[in-house]
Amino acid sequence: MKQYLILAFLISSVINMFGQDGYLKNRISDTELKQIKDKGLVDCNLLELTKEKVTIIEFWETWCAPCIEAMLHLKKIKENFSDELEIVCISSDDLQKTITFIEENEFPFTFIYDKEKYLKGQVFPHKAIPHTTLVDKTGKIHSSTLPGFITEKVINDLIDNKQIDIPNIQLFKPENLSEEKSENTLINFELHSYQLGDRGYLQIVNSTSPKRILTDYTGGFKDTIENIVKITAANKSILELYQYAFENIPLTRFIYDEELNYLNSHLPNHRYTMIFSSSDLLGDHHSILINQLNSTFGFKIKTQYKEVEVLILDSINTNTGNNKKSHDNTRAGMSSKIAHFLYYIIKSSYINPMTITKTLEDFFMMSVETEIPSNSFYDIEIEIERDYIEGITDNVDTWLELLNESGLILRKDKKVLKFIEIEKSIEY
Repeated sequence: MKQYLILAFLISSVINMFGQDGYLKNRISDTELKQIKDKGLVDCNLLELTKEKVTIIEFWETWCAPCIEAMLHLKKIKENFSDELEIVCISSDDLQKTITFIEENEFPFTFIYDKEKYLKGQVFPHKAIPHTTLVDKTGKIHSSTLPGFITEKVINDLIDNKQIDIPNIQLFKPENLSEEKSENTLINFELHSYQLGDRGYLQIVNSTSPKRILTDYTGGFKDTIENIVKITAANKSILELYQYAFENIPLTRFIYDEELNYLNSHLPNHRYTMIFSSSDLLGDHHSILINQLNSTFGFKIKTQYKEVEVLILDSINTNTGNNKKSHDNTRAGMSSKIAHFLYYIIKSSYINPMTITKTLEDFFMMSVETEIPSNSFYDIEIEIERDYIEGITDNVDTWLELLNESGLILRKDKKVLKFIEIEKSIEY
Protein backbone atom coordinates (compact mmCIF):
# COMPACT_ATOMS: atom_id res chain seq x y z
CA MET A 1 0.00 0.00 0.00
CA LYS A 2 2.82 2.35 0.88
CA GLN A 3 4.44 1.75 -2.52
CA TYR A 4 1.17 2.66 -4.28
CA LEU A 5 0.94 5.89 -2.29
CA ILE A 6 4.49 6.84 -3.24
CA LEU A 7 3.78 6.08 -6.90
CA ALA A 8 0.58 8.13 -6.82
CA PHE A 9 2.48 11.02 -5.25
CA LEU A 10 5.18 10.87 -7.94
CA ILE A 11 2.59 10.80 -10.73
CA SER A 12 0.78 13.75 -9.16
CA SER A 13 4.06 15.67 -8.85
CA VAL A 14 4.93 15.08 -12.50
CA ILE A 15 1.47 16.24 -13.62
CA ASN A 16 1.78 19.38 -11.51
CA MET A 17 5.31 20.05 -12.69
CA PHE A 18 4.50 19.92 -16.39
CA GLY A 19 0.91 21.12 -16.37
CA GLN A 20 0.81 23.98 -13.91
CA ASP A 21 1.98 26.72 -16.25
CA GLY A 22 -0.96 26.25 -18.59
CA TYR A 23 -3.65 27.78 -16.38
CA LEU A 24 -3.91 31.02 -14.46
CA LYS A 25 -5.23 29.34 -11.30
CA ASN A 26 -2.07 27.24 -10.97
CA ARG A 27 0.23 30.19 -11.53
CA ILE A 28 -1.28 32.43 -8.86
CA SER A 29 -3.10 29.99 -6.56
CA ASP A 30 -1.05 30.88 -3.45
CA THR A 31 -0.15 34.44 -4.39
CA GLU A 32 -1.53 37.31 -2.32
CA LEU A 33 -2.39 40.14 -4.69
CA LYS A 34 -2.99 43.81 -3.89
CA GLN A 35 -5.24 45.98 -6.00
CA ILE A 36 -4.88 49.77 -6.23
CA LYS A 37 -8.30 51.14 -5.36
CA ASP A 38 -9.58 54.37 -3.78
CA LYS A 39 -6.03 55.76 -3.44
CA GLY A 40 -4.87 52.71 -1.49
CA LEU A 41 -4.27 48.97 -1.60
CA VAL A 42 -6.91 46.30 -1.06
CA ASP A 43 -6.88 42.50 -1.36
CA CYS A 44 -7.64 41.21 -4.83
CA ASN A 45 -9.12 37.84 -5.83
CA LEU A 46 -7.89 37.73 -9.40
CA LEU A 47 -9.45 34.34 -10.16
CA GLU A 48 -12.90 35.55 -9.10
CA LEU A 49 -12.41 38.83 -10.96
CA THR A 50 -11.53 37.07 -14.24
CA LYS A 51 -13.89 34.10 -13.93
CA GLU A 52 -15.43 33.18 -17.32
CA LYS A 53 -13.85 36.24 -18.93
CA VAL A 54 -11.14 36.69 -21.52
CA THR A 55 -8.31 38.35 -19.60
CA ILE A 56 -5.41 40.55 -20.67
CA ILE A 57 -2.61 40.80 -18.09
CA GLU A 58 -0.54 43.84 -18.97
CA PHE A 59 2.79 44.75 -17.33
CA TRP A 60 3.56 48.47 -17.39
CA GLU A 61 5.21 51.35 -15.50
CA THR A 62 4.41 55.06 -15.36
CA TRP A 63 7.73 56.03 -16.99
CA CYS A 64 7.31 53.67 -19.96
CA ALA A 65 5.93 55.65 -22.92
CA PRO A 66 5.28 52.52 -25.08
CA CYS A 67 3.34 51.06 -22.15
CA ILE A 68 1.07 54.09 -21.99
CA GLU A 69 0.50 53.98 -25.75
CA ALA A 70 -0.41 50.31 -25.36
CA MET A 71 -2.90 51.15 -22.60
CA LEU A 72 -4.64 53.61 -24.91
CA HIS A 73 -4.85 50.83 -27.51
CA LEU A 74 -6.28 48.37 -24.98
CA LYS A 75 -8.76 50.97 -23.72
CA LYS A 76 -10.34 51.15 -27.20
CA ILE A 77 -10.65 47.37 -27.30
CA LYS A 78 -12.18 47.27 -23.82
CA GLU A 79 -14.92 49.71 -24.91
CA ASN A 80 -16.28 47.02 -27.26
CA PHE A 81 -16.12 44.18 -24.72
CA SER A 82 -17.32 45.71 -21.48
CA ASP A 83 -18.57 42.44 -19.93
CA GLU A 84 -16.59 39.71 -21.73
CA LEU A 85 -13.10 41.19 -21.25
CA GLU A 86 -11.05 41.97 -18.13
CA ILE A 87 -7.82 43.95 -18.39
CA VAL A 88 -5.43 43.66 -15.45
CA CYS A 89 -2.47 46.06 -15.36
CA ILE A 90 0.48 45.17 -13.13
CA SER A 91 3.22 47.60 -12.07
CA SER A 92 5.92 47.93 -9.42
CA ASP A 93 6.75 51.63 -9.80
CA ASP A 94 6.53 54.16 -6.96
CA LEU A 95 3.08 53.64 -5.45
CA GLN A 96 2.14 57.31 -5.12
CA LYS A 97 3.16 58.04 -8.71
CA THR A 98 1.11 55.10 -9.88
CA ILE A 99 -1.94 56.20 -7.88
CA THR A 100 -1.64 59.75 -9.23
CA PHE A 101 -1.40 58.45 -12.79
CA ILE A 102 -4.49 56.28 -12.36
CA GLU A 103 -6.43 59.20 -10.90
CA GLU A 104 -5.48 61.51 -13.77
CA ASN A 105 -6.31 59.03 -16.54
CA GLU A 106 -9.57 57.16 -16.89
CA PHE A 107 -8.62 53.63 -17.83
CA PRO A 108 -11.29 50.92 -17.32
CA PHE A 109 -8.74 48.45 -15.96
CA THR A 110 -7.94 46.63 -12.74
CA PHE A 111 -4.56 47.80 -11.38
CA ILE A 112 -2.41 45.37 -9.40
CA TYR A 113 0.60 46.59 -7.41
CA ASP A 114 3.57 44.19 -7.46
CA LYS A 115 6.07 45.97 -5.19
CA GLU A 116 8.50 43.03 -4.94
CA LYS A 117 8.25 42.28 -8.69
CA TYR A 118 7.28 38.72 -7.86
CA LEU A 119 4.71 38.49 -10.65
CA LYS A 120 7.19 39.88 -13.17
CA GLY A 121 10.12 37.74 -12.05
CA GLN A 122 8.52 34.43 -11.04
CA VAL A 123 4.91 34.05 -12.14
CA PHE A 124 5.07 35.66 -15.60
CA PRO A 125 8.86 35.97 -16.12
CA HIS A 126 9.98 38.55 -18.66
CA LYS A 127 12.71 41.14 -19.13
CA ALA A 128 11.11 44.07 -20.98
CA ILE A 129 7.85 46.01 -20.95
CA PRO A 130 5.22 46.35 -22.25
CA HIS A 131 4.51 42.65 -21.82
CA THR A 132 1.10 41.05 -22.36
CA THR A 133 -0.27 37.69 -21.22
CA LEU A 134 -3.54 36.54 -22.79
CA VAL A 135 -5.91 34.19 -20.93
CA ASP A 136 -9.14 32.65 -22.25
CA LYS A 137 -12.49 32.21 -20.48
CA THR A 138 -11.45 28.89 -18.92
CA GLY A 139 -8.32 30.40 -17.41
CA LYS A 140 -6.00 28.81 -19.96
CA ILE A 141 -2.96 30.93 -20.79
CA HIS A 142 -2.70 31.27 -24.57
CA SER A 143 0.30 33.51 -25.17
CA SER A 144 2.79 36.06 -23.87
CA THR A 145 3.13 38.72 -26.50
CA LEU A 146 3.11 42.47 -27.15
CA PRO A 147 -0.10 44.48 -26.74
CA GLY A 148 -0.14 45.55 -30.39
CA PHE A 149 -0.94 41.98 -31.42
CA ILE A 150 -4.14 42.04 -29.39
CA THR A 151 -7.01 42.99 -31.70
CA GLU A 152 -10.79 42.84 -31.55
CA LYS A 153 -10.66 39.76 -33.76
CA VAL A 154 -8.36 38.00 -31.29
CA ILE A 155 -10.75 38.75 -28.42
CA ASN A 156 -13.78 37.65 -30.45
CA ASP A 157 -12.06 34.39 -31.39
CA LEU A 158 -11.32 33.64 -27.72
CA ILE A 159 -14.88 34.47 -26.74
CA ASP A 160 -16.10 32.03 -29.43
CA ASN A 161 -13.60 29.38 -28.27
CA LYS A 162 -11.65 29.57 -31.52
CA GLN A 163 -7.91 29.10 -31.97
CA ILE A 164 -5.74 32.21 -32.19
CA ASP A 165 -2.36 32.61 -33.81
CA ILE A 166 -0.23 35.49 -32.53
CA PRO A 167 3.55 35.73 -31.94
CA ASN A 168 4.95 34.69 -28.59
CA ILE A 169 7.77 36.44 -26.75
CA GLN A 170 10.75 34.32 -25.81
CA LEU A 171 13.25 35.23 -23.11
CA PHE A 172 16.26 36.82 -24.79
CA LYS A 173 19.61 35.06 -24.20
CA PRO A 174 22.62 36.65 -25.93
CA GLU A 175 24.62 33.44 -25.67
CA ASN A 176 22.15 31.78 -28.04
CA LEU A 177 22.88 34.26 -30.83
CA SER A 178 26.21 32.81 -31.85
CA GLU A 179 27.76 29.42 -32.21
CA GLU A 180 31.41 28.59 -31.84
CA LYS A 181 33.55 29.80 -34.71
CA SER A 182 36.96 28.72 -35.96
CA GLU A 183 39.80 30.39 -34.11
CA ASN A 184 41.30 31.31 -37.49
CA THR A 185 38.31 33.43 -38.52
CA LEU A 186 39.47 37.02 -39.17
CA ILE A 187 36.01 38.43 -39.93
CA ASN A 188 32.62 37.15 -38.87
CA PHE A 189 29.49 39.04 -39.91
CA GLU A 190 26.02 37.66 -39.24
CA LEU A 191 22.78 39.59 -39.68
CA HIS A 192 19.52 38.10 -38.43
CA SER A 193 15.94 39.33 -38.69
CA TYR A 194 14.41 40.63 -35.48
CA GLN A 195 12.74 37.95 -33.37
CA LEU A 196 9.90 38.84 -31.03
CA GLY A 197 11.42 39.00 -27.56
CA ASP A 198 14.85 40.30 -28.61
CA ARG A 199 15.46 43.18 -26.23
CA GLY A 200 17.70 46.10 -27.14
CA TYR A 201 21.19 44.81 -26.50
CA LEU A 202 24.75 45.85 -27.30
CA GLN A 203 27.82 44.04 -26.04
CA ILE A 204 31.37 44.85 -27.11
CA VAL A 205 34.19 42.49 -26.14
CA ASN A 206 37.87 43.17 -26.83
CA SER A 207 40.39 40.36 -26.61
CA THR A 208 44.06 39.92 -27.43
CA SER A 209 46.15 36.86 -28.08
CA PRO A 210 49.63 36.02 -29.35
CA LYS A 211 49.62 35.36 -33.10
CA ARG A 212 52.24 33.75 -35.28
CA ILE A 213 51.86 34.94 -38.85
CA LEU A 214 53.33 32.94 -41.70
CA THR A 215 55.20 35.20 -44.13
CA ASP A 216 56.04 32.70 -46.88
CA TYR A 217 55.50 29.13 -47.96
CA THR A 218 58.82 27.98 -46.57
CA GLY A 219 57.86 28.53 -42.96
CA GLY A 220 58.93 32.13 -42.45
CA PHE A 221 56.92 33.86 -39.70
CA LYS A 222 56.67 36.76 -37.33
CA ASP A 223 55.17 36.87 -33.85
CA THR A 224 52.69 39.61 -33.03
CA ILE A 225 49.65 40.38 -30.88
CA GLU A 226 46.22 40.06 -32.50
CA ASN A 227 43.40 42.30 -31.24
CA ILE A 228 39.87 41.07 -31.86
CA VAL A 229 36.68 43.10 -31.35
CA LYS A 230 33.40 41.21 -31.09
CA ILE A 231 30.08 43.04 -31.18
CA THR A 232 26.73 41.46 -30.38
CA ALA A 233 23.78 43.79 -31.06
CA ALA A 234 20.10 42.85 -30.88
CA ASN A 235 16.89 44.69 -31.80
CA LYS A 236 18.73 47.50 -33.59
CA SER A 237 17.71 49.62 -36.57
CA ILE A 238 20.03 49.90 -39.57
CA LEU A 239 20.94 53.41 -38.44
CA GLU A 240 21.90 52.19 -34.98
CA LEU A 241 24.25 49.64 -36.55
CA TYR A 242 25.86 52.40 -38.61
CA GLN A 243 26.02 54.55 -35.50
CA TYR A 244 28.41 52.18 -33.79
CA ALA A 245 30.42 51.72 -37.02
CA PHE A 246 30.99 55.50 -37.02
CA GLU A 247 32.22 55.41 -33.42
CA ASN A 248 28.91 56.33 -31.79
CA ILE A 249 28.26 59.47 -33.81
CA PRO A 250 24.81 60.82 -32.75
CA LEU A 251 21.85 59.63 -34.81
CA THR A 252 21.01 63.28 -35.50
CA ARG A 253 24.11 63.55 -37.70
CA PHE A 254 22.97 61.09 -40.33
CA ILE A 255 21.47 62.49 -43.54
CA TYR A 256 19.23 60.46 -45.84
CA ASP A 257 16.28 60.95 -48.17
CA GLU A 258 12.69 60.41 -47.06
CA GLU A 259 12.53 57.14 -49.00
CA LEU A 260 15.15 55.76 -46.59
CA ASN A 261 13.19 56.59 -43.42
CA TYR A 262 13.12 52.88 -42.66
CA LEU A 263 16.78 53.24 -41.65
CA ASN A 264 15.65 54.37 -38.20
CA SER A 265 12.35 52.51 -38.09
CA HIS A 266 11.01 50.84 -34.95
CA LEU A 267 8.95 48.34 -36.94
CA PRO A 268 9.97 44.71 -36.35
CA ASN A 269 10.68 44.07 -40.05
CA HIS A 270 13.28 46.86 -39.98
CA ARG A 271 15.06 45.70 -36.81
CA TYR A 272 18.05 43.37 -36.81
CA THR A 273 20.35 41.31 -34.67
CA MET A 274 24.02 41.43 -35.63
CA ILE A 275 27.08 39.45 -34.65
CA PHE A 276 30.34 40.95 -35.88
CA SER A 277 33.94 40.23 -35.03
CA SER A 278 37.09 41.45 -36.69
CA SER A 279 40.84 41.08 -36.27
CA ASP A 280 43.04 44.15 -36.39
CA LEU A 281 45.30 42.20 -38.72
CA LEU A 282 42.86 43.32 -41.42
CA GLY A 283 42.67 46.96 -40.32
CA ASP A 284 40.34 49.19 -38.30
CA HIS A 285 37.19 47.30 -37.32
CA HIS A 286 35.00 50.41 -37.69
CA SER A 287 35.93 50.72 -41.38
CA ILE A 288 35.44 46.99 -41.91
CA LEU A 289 31.97 47.10 -40.35
CA ILE A 290 30.99 50.10 -42.49
CA ASN A 291 31.97 48.18 -45.61
CA GLN A 292 30.05 45.12 -44.44
CA LEU A 293 26.91 47.18 -43.81
CA ASN A 294 27.24 49.02 -47.13
CA SER A 295 27.57 45.73 -48.99
CA THR A 296 24.67 44.10 -47.16
CA PHE A 297 22.15 46.95 -47.46
CA GLY A 298 23.35 48.39 -50.78
CA PHE A 299 24.39 51.85 -49.55
CA LYS A 300 27.22 54.26 -50.18
CA ILE A 301 28.51 56.80 -47.68
CA LYS A 302 29.57 60.45 -48.00
CA THR A 303 30.94 62.79 -45.35
CA GLN A 304 29.70 66.40 -45.07
CA TYR A 305 30.47 69.33 -42.78
CA LYS A 306 27.62 71.73 -42.03
CA GLU A 307 26.93 74.67 -39.75
CA VAL A 308 23.92 73.82 -37.60
CA GLU A 309 22.20 74.92 -34.41
CA VAL A 310 23.47 72.97 -31.42
CA LEU A 311 23.03 72.96 -27.68
CA ILE A 312 26.08 73.64 -25.53
CA LEU A 313 26.40 72.21 -22.02
CA ASP A 314 28.14 75.21 -20.44
CA SER A 315 28.39 74.03 -16.86
CA ILE A 316 26.90 71.83 -14.17
CA ASN A 317 25.54 73.67 -11.13
CA THR A 318 26.32 71.67 -8.01
CA ASN A 319 24.38 74.06 -5.76
CA THR A 320 20.95 72.79 -6.86
CA GLY A 321 21.07 69.67 -4.72
CA ASN A 322 20.74 67.52 -7.85
CA ASN A 323 24.42 67.36 -8.78
CA LYS A 324 27.74 67.09 -7.02
CA LYS A 325 31.37 66.52 -7.97
CA SER A 326 32.34 62.86 -7.82
CA HIS A 327 35.66 61.19 -7.10
CA ASP A 328 34.49 57.65 -6.44
CA ASN A 329 34.86 55.73 -9.70
CA THR A 330 33.97 52.46 -7.96
CA ARG A 331 30.33 53.54 -8.11
CA ALA A 332 30.42 54.47 -11.79
CA GLY A 333 27.14 53.76 -13.47
CA MET A 334 24.17 55.38 -15.09
CA SER A 335 20.42 54.91 -15.23
CA SER A 336 18.49 57.12 -17.62
CA LYS A 337 14.92 57.06 -18.86
CA ILE A 338 14.06 59.38 -21.68
CA ALA A 339 11.24 59.85 -24.17
CA HIS A 340 11.10 62.63 -26.71
CA PHE A 341 9.47 65.57 -24.92
CA LEU A 342 7.65 63.31 -22.45
CA TYR A 343 10.10 63.17 -19.58
CA TYR A 344 13.78 63.24 -18.71
CA ILE A 345 15.19 61.20 -15.85
CA ILE A 346 18.88 60.63 -15.23
CA LYS A 347 20.45 59.08 -12.14
CA SER A 348 24.16 58.45 -12.29
CA SER A 349 27.38 58.18 -10.37
CA TYR A 350 30.81 59.23 -11.60
CA ILE A 351 29.54 60.41 -14.98
CA ASN A 352 31.50 62.69 -17.31
CA PRO A 353 30.08 65.50 -19.50
CA MET A 354 30.45 63.47 -22.73
CA THR A 355 28.05 60.83 -21.43
CA ILE A 356 25.62 63.51 -20.30
CA THR A 357 25.59 65.16 -23.74
CA LYS A 358 24.91 61.79 -25.41
CA THR A 359 21.85 61.34 -23.20
CA LEU A 360 20.71 64.89 -23.96
CA GLU A 361 21.11 64.29 -27.70
CA ASP A 362 18.84 61.26 -27.47
CA PHE A 363 16.28 63.41 -25.70
CA PHE A 364 16.35 66.54 -27.88
CA MET A 365 17.20 64.77 -31.16
CA MET A 366 19.69 67.52 -31.96
CA SER A 367 23.43 67.86 -31.51
CA VAL A 368 24.70 68.64 -28.01
CA GLU A 369 28.30 69.68 -27.30
CA THR A 370 30.09 70.39 -24.04
CA GLU A 371 32.76 72.81 -22.97
CA ILE A 372 33.31 71.11 -19.63
CA PRO A 373 36.62 69.21 -19.31
CA SER A 374 36.14 65.50 -19.99
CA ASN A 375 38.06 64.57 -16.84
CA SER A 376 35.35 66.10 -14.64
CA PHE A 377 32.97 63.61 -13.05
CA TYR A 378 29.64 64.10 -11.30
CA ASP A 379 26.96 62.33 -9.31
CA ILE A 380 23.64 63.41 -10.81
CA GLU A 381 20.02 62.79 -9.87
CA ILE A 382 17.56 64.73 -12.04
CA GLU A 383 13.93 63.94 -12.66
CA ILE A 384 11.70 66.08 -14.89
CA GLU A 385 8.37 64.69 -15.99
CA ARG A 386 5.52 66.07 -18.06
CA ASP A 387 1.85 65.08 -18.32
CA TYR A 388 1.79 61.78 -20.23
CA ILE A 389 -1.47 62.23 -22.08
CA GLU A 390 -2.21 65.95 -22.29
CA GLY A 391 -0.25 69.16 -22.25
CA ILE A 392 2.90 67.77 -23.83
CA THR A 393 5.18 70.58 -24.98
CA ASP A 394 7.77 70.38 -27.74
CA ASN A 395 9.28 73.76 -26.95
CA VAL A 396 13.06 73.37 -26.59
CA ASP A 397 13.36 76.65 -24.70
CA THR A 398 10.91 75.39 -22.08
CA TRP A 399 13.00 72.29 -21.54
CA LEU A 400 16.21 74.31 -21.37
CA GLU A 401 14.69 76.36 -18.54
CA LEU A 402 13.71 73.19 -16.68
CA LEU A 403 17.15 71.64 -17.13
CA ASN A 404 18.89 74.86 -16.10
CA GLU A 405 16.81 74.89 -12.90
CA SER A 406 17.94 71.30 -12.31
CA GLY A 407 21.59 72.23 -12.68
CA LEU A 408 22.40 71.35 -16.29
CA ILE A 409 23.21 74.78 -17.79
CA LEU A 410 22.66 74.73 -21.55
CA ARG A 411 22.55 77.36 -24.27
CA LYS A 412 21.93 77.47 -28.02
CA ASP A 413 24.77 78.08 -30.46
CA LYS A 414 25.91 77.28 -34.02
CA LYS A 415 28.79 75.01 -34.96
CA VAL A 416 30.30 73.23 -37.95
CA LEU A 417 29.81 69.49 -37.42
CA LYS A 418 30.53 66.29 -39.31
CA PHE A 419 27.52 64.58 -40.91
CA ILE A 420 27.21 61.21 -42.61
CA GLU A 421 25.07 61.03 -45.76
CA ILE A 422 23.65 57.61 -46.65
CA GLU A 423 22.56 56.96 -50.23
CA LYS A 424 21.45 53.96 -52.23
CA SER A 425 24.21 52.56 -54.45
CA ILE A 426 23.72 53.10 -58.16
CA GLU A 427 22.24 49.98 -59.70
CA TYR A 428 23.26 49.04 -63.24
